[in-house]
Amino acid sequence: VIGSKILKGKLQNKFLDYLLKKIDLSSCLILSYHGIEDNCLESGKRISLTTNCSFINFKSQVESLSKYFHIVSLNEIINQITEEKKNLYGKPLAAITFDDGYKILKKFALPYLKEKNIPATIFIITGIIEKSVIPDFVKSEVFRKKMASRYKNYNYRYESLKPSISDNDLFEYIDENFFSPNELKDLAQFFEIGSHSHSHCNFTNLTEDEIIYELKTSKSILERLVGKEITSFALPYGGSRFFKNIKNEYFETCGYRLCCSTIFGLNKNGDNPYKLKRITVNNFDTDETFKLKISGKLDFLSS
Repeated sequence: VIGSKILKGKLQNKFLDYLLKKIDLSSCLILSYHGIEDNCLESGKRISLTTNCSFINFKSQVESLSKYFHIVSLNEIINQITEEKKNLYGKPLAAITFDDGYKILKKFALPYLKEKNIPATIFIITGIIEKSVIPDFVKSEVFRKKMASRYKNYNYRYESLKPSISDNDLFEYIDENFFSPNELKDLAQFFEIGSHSHSHCNFTNLTEDEIIYELKTSKSILERLVGKEITSFALPYGGSRFFKNIKNEYFETCGYRLCCSTIFGLNKNGDNPYKLKRITVNNFDTDETFKLKISGKLDFLSS
């Protein structure tokens, strides 16, 4: 039994290695992460949010990525896609992105990437930075934190026992968990800062004027904070249906070069720069599922 498992593992790895080495040089991969936490299995902790990933997994994934792709900035990705430049790196291109601006990135992921001289883009929700608009997902995180502290074995059956959440609860949580304006300015010295909208709302519910407001307001606030032009945008939620009210000209008018979705798959030369495919990674991914995701063989899952 042990021998068959070893054989299966070796064959599986060889097959995945073969798939990854066959990726066309014109392909461009964009990965989406959220928070990167400590090595939870080693410390006996659990991942605090299901969207997060442990550092040990993240590090392994970056190492795998570097083996098969040349990791570049989003600007280089968009240059190849829109200008259809010849790839001179000898490997397909890949970019790493982080959504929402979780402060825990400063503890593990960002120092590691900086040490390896690997670029990345951090997409920021400006309503959180200003504490002027608190997205629903932040309220949900605060709620779950309060419930977990009240009930040791908290699970969703306690959802009906909702504790009250004050503005102070929300502001404290933001201070503890999201980047401050000063931290963003420091991060912008090495990493690209992009917009993830002002309010992280569902864009399918917005009028044209409201969409333009979200694009312009977030861009303006970030440019004032970091002192650099903001040219990258990541659409909240990001699936195909969330683009139904959006036209390319909205992004062009507001000065963006690209918009990332969460539509699964690799990007090709000539693809729409304002609807870039992006593969989400979290702690449920094993080494094998990660490699399969980035191989392009699961692009049929695109939706």
